[in-house]
Parts: sequence; structure tokens; C-alpha cells
Amino acid sequence: MVLLAPATLLVGPAQVAGLQLYGVDGTLWRGAVDRAMLRQPQVVLDIGELQWQWLPSRLIQGQLCADVQSRARPIAGQLQSVDARACLQTNGTVLLSQASADMPAAVLWREENVRLLGHLALKLVEPVTLQAGSAVASARGLWSQAGITVLGQGTRDHIDLGEVALDVAVTMNNGQVSEVQLRLSPIGNQSITLPEWLALMLEQDESGSYLFNWQS
Repeated sequence: MVLLAPATLLVGPAQVAGLQLYGVDGTLWRGAVDRAMLRQPQVVLDIGELQWQWLPSRLIQGQLCADVQSRARPIAGQLQSVDARACLQTNGTVLLSQASADMPAAVLWREENVRLLGHLALKLVEPVTLQAGSAVASARGLWSQAGITVLGQGTRDHIDLGEVALDVAVTMNNGQVSEVQLRLSPIGNQSITLPEWLALMLEQDESGSYLFNWQS
């Protein structure tokens, strides 16, 4: 009977994790949100419409799992989609698996003077356990038509990166992103000359990949 409770019960716990829900409808078993916003330091992600449906077949196996989908068009009508499966474990943690995301790169960084160009397609490398707003997640994918533009006072620096393979590791503590590790590997034989401001932020390893680390 708990799963038939109103979905509005999710609003409070979601806010603790930095997720704001608007227009919540349905039940804990099957529901929808008109708009969801994830707010973190340096990141404001418009998740858009959010829907979930628990899976009766998993109940037979003693698991409480739901498929979750989100759709939005936050930037110039470009589609942003996220799909995942979430399972509630017996110890109270949530296991996130089969997760994938497609989105404009610009949604991940909203600093006025830094603009990310291109499109991201990412998938979780392995399932992630969420516990009390803390988790460590690794994803892999492609940044297509990649580019970075930095606007200064009367200046504009831009670099085209082309097609870039991505490896991302994100650490969350108490609902806040505390560390991001990023590995960018240009695809093909393209030669990239980094401007000085970007070279100071990245390290290059022996394979030619660029490494970036950010900590709060």
C-alpha cells in the first residue's frame, strides 16, 4: 500500500539531494513530474519531464525496481534525455543501473564566460550505489562536435576538439558533487594545439589524452 501513496512524498527527500520537483503527479508506484531541476555547485541541470514505473516482475525476485525516463529541450530545442533503472536494496540504498544520457554539452556548465559546444552521449560503466546522498559513478561515451569558448573582457578564445572519447568519474557527498575526474581522448589523427588558458587546466598523458580534475 505504501507504493500507492501520493508521489508528492518524494518532494522533501529530493530537495535534500539538490533535486527540485515541480508539478508532481501520480503515486510512488507510477508517477510523473512536469519539471525537475538538479542544482549543484557549477551545475544547474534542467532534467525536464520525469516519469517512473515500478517493475512488477522484479517484485517476484524480491527486488523493488523502477524504470525512470526524463526528457527536456533546455537549449535551442535540442533534446536532452536520461534513462535509468533504479532498484531499492534491502539495506535502504538505491542501485542505479542501465543508465544512459544524451544531451547538449552546454547544459553541464553554465558559467557565463565559458561555453561548451557539441553533444554528449554517456553510459554508466557499472551500477552505482546511492546512499545518504553519496555515490561514486563512472561513465564513458562520446563528445561529438566538441568545442570550448571562453569570453573575457573584450576577448574571445575558442578551440575545436572534433570527436572526443570521454571517461568521467564523479564523486558525491551529502547530495553535493565533491570531485570530478575527466579524461578526454581525441579520436583520429587530429592535432590539437591548446591555448595557454586551457593548457594550464589540463594534463596530457603518454597516450595523448587530456586529464582534468576538479574538487569542491
